[in-house]
Amino acid sequence: MTGTVQLVALLRAINLGATRKVPMAELRALASERGLSQVRTHLNSGNLLFASDRPPRSWRTNCPLPWPSVSALRLR
Repeated sequence: MTGTVQLVALLRAINLGATRKVPMAELRALASERGLSQVRTHLNSGNLLFASDRPPRSWRTNCPLPWPSVSALRLR
């Protein structure tokens, strides 16, 4: 695969209850600082939309985000 593709990263257990929440602005900033581009979030779900030149499968084993469970899927 060549070129930039749009991906969504599904982050598990990012907002749990009233005391364990990650503000979406902070999540976007963290993702941008870690090299993701065109970063957006969807509601308060913790799901990230971003652009990458890496194939989606590479995110399973080499993700720059500090969560143990991240799945990246290509958007069509």
